[in-house]
Amino acid sequence: MRIRSRLRRVATTMLSAILVGLAACTKRSNAATSVTAVSAAFLDAVVKSNWTEAAELLDLVQLDTLRKKSARAERLRRSSPSMTIEQLMASNPGMPRSAAAYELKQREERQRSVSYLRGEFGMADPDSLLSSPIETVAERWIEVHDERSQDREMHRKCDQGRRDSEVPTPTYHIVGAVVDGGRAYVIYNETLWQSGMDPVYAPAPRIIQLRFVAQRWQILPRHDLIGLPEMVVACG
Repeated sequence: MRIRSRLRRVATTMLSAILVGLAACTKRSNAATSVTAVSAAFLDAVVKSNWTEAAELLDLVQLDTLRKKSARAERLRRSSPSMTIEQLMASNPGMPRSAAAYELKQREERQRSVSYLRGEFGMADPDSLLSSPIETVAERWIEVHDERSQDREMHRKCDQGRRDSEVPTPTYHIVGAVVDGGRAYVIYNETLWQSGMDPVYAPAPRIIQLRFVAQRWQILPRHDLIGLPEMVVACG
């Protein structure tokens, strides 16, 4: 009787361990399915240029933190004193005053034409960025990071006009998903940049990072979430 009792306890313990393991596997599988669905919905909205729908899947808390940091940095940059003609001439002995004045004017024009905020949020003014509803900021953030917008902007800077019909629509393929507690990682490819390219030189797959907050998976607004591959950097 004692042996049978021990065997029952052992069997019960083993069965419990198996059931717990199966439950954990099922939970991870369900989470992976969920993050894949969220990521697929986001990419589909981007392809359709539905910025509002895509923005609803972003982590707006993280985006709000990002815009505040960026606005502070822009205000600091604007408040920093500009170099004077005397300082430039002192650092470049022999430079004529007229040349120094021209150089400073060129630098100021370049600084005015380059705006980190515009490239990151589609808004150049930090006050406008901070006063806008975070939902609007999210929509503009996704739009300016879309590779079609980046393509048009790149050609504009290169003085090469480009019609919308000439900008190819991206196509995305989700490869897989990994869930690690409250964080998840979804791997995907932009098939346009993969087709016909040597795998050694083709852009690496991208990763959508998500976190589980407020009872749902939300996509982190990372700079590498979408957009042109890093190898597309210059005119030509």
